[in-house]
Amino acid sequence: MKDMQIEQIQNLLNQVVNEITQAAQDLAIEASQLLSADSVLTQGGVKLTETDRHQLQAHIQTALQKSQYSHGMGFASYSAATNQQQGYWTLEWWYKKDQKIQQAELESYQELQQRLDFRLFDWFNHPAKNKQPYVEGPYVDYICNHAYTITFSHPVMIDQQFVGVIVIDLLVSTLDQLVLPKLKTLEQTAVVTNDDARIILSNTSKYRTGALFKEKPPQKFSDSHHPFQVILVQSYC
Repeated sequence: MKDMQIEQIQNLLNQVVNEITQAAQDLAIEASQLLSADSVLTQGGVKLTETDRHQLQAHIQTALQKSQYSHGMGFASYSAATNQQQGYWTLEWWYKKDQKIQQAELESYQELQQRLDFRLFDWFNHPAKNKQPYVEGPYVDYICNHAYTITFSHPVMIDQQFVGVIVIDLLVSTLDQLVLPKLKTLEQTAVVTNDDARIILSNTSKYRTGALFKEKPPQKFSDSHHPFQVILVQSYC
C-alpha cells in the first residue's frame, strides 16, 4: 500500500516536471528558429526586432495557455555594452492571474533590471555557462509573484552561440494542491526535496519549505537526476 502511494506521488511529480521541461525545450527551439532570421546577435545576447518580439510573445502566450502547471513563462537575454550602446536586459515575461494571461512590463525599466541583474541568478547563469537546462528553487520570488517558486530554464542557442534562456516558473503552491493531499495519507513522515536537499513539501510542520533537509535519508524513491526527491524519514506524523 505504501509503495503504491509513493508511486502515485512520484508519478504526479514526474508529470509536472515532464510537462514543464518539454515546454521549455519546445520554446527554446522555437525562439532559436525565429530569432536567427532577423534579430541582431550581440556579445552574450540578442537584440529583438519588433517582428521577432511579437512572434516570440505569441509563442510564449500559447505555451503558457496550454500548460497545466506553469505560473509564468518568458525569455531573458542580455546584450553586452558596446562603444555606441549601453548593456541591455531583455525580459519578455507573461504570467497567469485570475485565469488570464498577462504581461509583466519589466523590460521597460532598465534601471531596475540593472539593479536586479538576472545574470547573477542561477537560472540564467548556469545555462549561460554550461549550455544545459537548469532547475532552481524553491526560493521566494520577490520580483514577480512574492511566492515560493521553482524556476526551470533552458538555454536558447543560435549557431552554437548562447543568446538567452527560456524561463518557466512553477509555484510551490501548485505542487501543494497536487501532491500534499497524497503526502498526508502516508503514515510515515515524508518530504519532497530538490537536488540541493532544500525542502519543497512535507506532510508535517517540522519540515518547512526552503529549509535545508539535514537528516540522512533512509529511503529515496526518485531518480538521483530528478529535480524532486521523495524521501521517507523514520519519525511519524
